[in-house]
Amino acid sequence: GEHVEGLQVALPRMPMIAGQVRDERGEPVAGLSIVITPTALEGAMPRYFAQGATTDDRGAFSAAIYPGEYFVSTAANPAVASSLVPRPASAYPRVFFPQTTDLGGAARITLKPGDERTDLDFVVKPQRVFRISGVIDGPERPTIELFPNNRSPQAAPIAVAFMAQGRFSFGSVPPGRYVLHAL
Repeated sequence: GEHVEGLQVALPRMPMIAGQVRDERGEPVAGLSIVITPTALEGAMPRYFAQGATTDDRGAFSAAIYPGEYFVSTAANPAVASSLVPRPASAYPRVFFPQTTDLGGAARITLKPGDERTDLDFVVKPQRVFRISGVIDGPERPTIELFPNNRSPQAAPIAVAFMAQGRFSFGSVPPGRYVLHAL
């Protein structure tokens, strides 16, 4: 093989996003998941899969992501939500940037190589949550997905249940209208 010296390869810097999550009293919220979802769809699959981050003890988060266009939102992990929220049967809802619970009002964040967005801040307030459960009778045991009923083409299920003996259950569901899909 040929030996080459002095070769320089320039790698573009990945875009970076950052922000902070606080509660309604202005206190930082630690351990909350941040979801970074691509807006561009090719067929039925996003160009890149959703990426994420988790808030630290100061409520801060940051992530290096691929260039592209994204929705950024909070999403409490149900297992974490009960320890984050002082009263039972409540959790932090999904909030899209800039401070909306509706995907239709979410900002599209466009990032090129080397871009930095450090202003993606959120305020979350605990709200009452519910459990949706049921039984499906039949020979097959489908996977059940719970979708918000906002008719958005980018809608992703907020929860997926794999059935045992035909039973399914979704916990920590915020108020709203939903559609169940059995696959």
